[in-house]
Amino acid sequence: MIKTESSPSYQKFNWFTLRTLLFATAIGTGIFLRFYNLGVTPLTENEAAQALQALEFSTHTLNLQSTNIGIQPLYIILTGLVFSIFGASEFLARFWPALSGSMLVFLPALFRHELGNKAMLVLAFALALDPSLVIVSRQANGPMVAVSLSILAFGFWHTRQAMIAGVFAGLALLGGPACFMGLVDIGITYAILAAMKFKDRKSDQDKAQKLPGISAPPGQALPSRIQDGRIFIISLLTTLLIVGTFLLQFPQGLTDWFESLWIYLQGWIPPSEVSTQLILSAFLLYEFFVLVFSISGIIHQLIQGETHGINRLLTFNLPLTFATVSLMTLLMYSGREVNQLTWTIIPLWVIASIEIAEYIPEKRPDIVSLLTSGLVLLLATLYWNTLISTDQIGEIPGLPWYLLRIALLGGIFALGLLVIMLIALGWSWPIARDGLVGGLSVVMLIYSISVLWGASQLRMNLPQELWSHPPATGQADLLRKTITDLSNWNFGMINQIDIQARVDTPSLRWELRDFSNTRFSKNQNEIQNPALIITSEDGDASGTSIPYRGQDFIWHIHPDWTGEIPSPFLNWFTFRQTPLKYDYLVLWARNDLFPGAIKTNP
Repeated sequence: MIKTESSPSYQKFNWFTLRTLLFATAIGTGIFLRFYNLGVTPLTENEAAQALQALEFSTHTLNLQSTNIGIQPLYIILTGLVFSIFGASEFLARFWPALSGSMLVFLPALFRHELGNKAMLVLAFALALDPSLVIVSRQANGPMVAVSLSILAFGFWHTRQAMIAGVFAGLALLGGPACFMGLVDIGITYAILAAMKFKDRKSDQDKAQKLPGISAPPGQALPSRIQDGRIFIISLLTTLLIVGTFLLQFPQGLTDWFESLWIYLQGWIPPSEVSTQLILSAFLLYEFFVLVFSISGIIHQLIQGETHGINRLLTFNLPLTFATVSLMTLLMYSGREVNQLTWTIIPLWVIASIEIAEYIPEKRPDIVSLLTSGLVLLLATLYWNTLISTDQIGEIPGLPWYLLRIALLGGIFALGLLVIMLIALGWSWPIARDGLVGGLSVVMLIYSISVLWGASQLRMNLPQELWSHPPATGQADLLRKTITDLSNWNFGMINQIDIQARVDTPSLRWELRDFSNTRFSKNQNEIQNPALIITSEDGDASGTSIPYRGQDFIWHIHPDWTGEIPSPFLNWFTFRQTPLKYDYLVLWARNDLFPGAIKTNP
């Protein structure tokens, strides 16, 4: 079923021009979705903790011996460098993950020979538009950096660019625990494929070289591949040494790298804070598109049982085995996080893109297929409108709401099946099938884009989205603006006001990073009558001898539903409406800071 060569019409110059334009469009789309409004929302506690480490690294470049860069060395080093040049901001805190996620869209070009032109373009757009990959790319931490660089390292190794592959692999190893998760998956996958003794019946070279890691492409001898391995290892170790030690100025950087390995190993021991139910729910509800077509592709491959040498190895056996292994190890890993599903999603998209490419016509599609696709889209629209508006239908005595909902939705589904069967009987099954696949593809694409936009733009980092890291940070911008205005009114500078923060969280420290006169202390008498005091919602300005005015701000936003899945589920699924819990901070301002107030001596 896999086609590695396009039809003659696709080899013409016009097709090459269109292919280049479409691939560039996919890259541009991926960059736009990852960088648009990247710095608008405040950092969560998880993001702020990483950003503060990067900020500390940027301000201690002259005294690196006293700096600890934590368990994600590459993110901290790179982000610290841009902080030292351009200043700290939410945009720059998320810059490198967004850039790494954008680079992932280049991956299909490294496997164009195996995928073919159509599947390559499908995969490029899939990686650009996938909701989960976009969401993780917009989070200020290291997982996307590690995942993207690891997969690109494999791609460059495949194209025999061993030096570049070694550099990317070395950078990936500095990405933190997420990289070690991938390495374990790669090792298990490698062992499984070796045990299966996979052989290519069409290539003598592939028969003699059964493992994907050392198999040589057609026309290349194994000794030259061994030489590539030496270059790869030298490049990897050199990258670890130079980047991990920050140009040899930070020798304890390698110690921090070993700490990230230790943190990963510790993740197998304690009870997990993220349930398997949450992992599977995030997978099913956000990745419906890739699941449908990857399952369809797997079924077609297993039924046909074709062997396509290295093409089948890289486009079916390897991604299927790796996706299965990565999902299983994630579910067993106690320190699991939802964003680690990216290791499973990317290989599944390889299988799904080949399956989708099979349904892309090489000539003008049949008009009946187009009409069928339109009808499927219409029925899907009716289905969705019924799903979100059933409660508005007048009450029918003796009929519960849930039965009415099931009856209406089941009727629409049955009508769709009947229409497809009639078209298959009246015309042909291929026409009906193409129309059904086309319509469902459009429906799932619309759903994926809707989920993507909501999670990355409308509700970025909010706990309504299963890929977030609760708690989210609320009115941080409003708190910062209030403090800035008070400082400007009274001191003529926006960051000179003195602040006593009686609450200490990474997100608050991040927001107050530019206010040099900030002191974090719970001792009420340590600072006499500071201009501003920040307390929890049940705190006050006690310990002062003059009056203060207080204003509360939403600071932490937590999920407030029972169980792992938002409830009521239908309200969450359709409108992302679900109970939330809020924690507040109170900003107390000395009375004499306001116009018209009697000035007092602090």
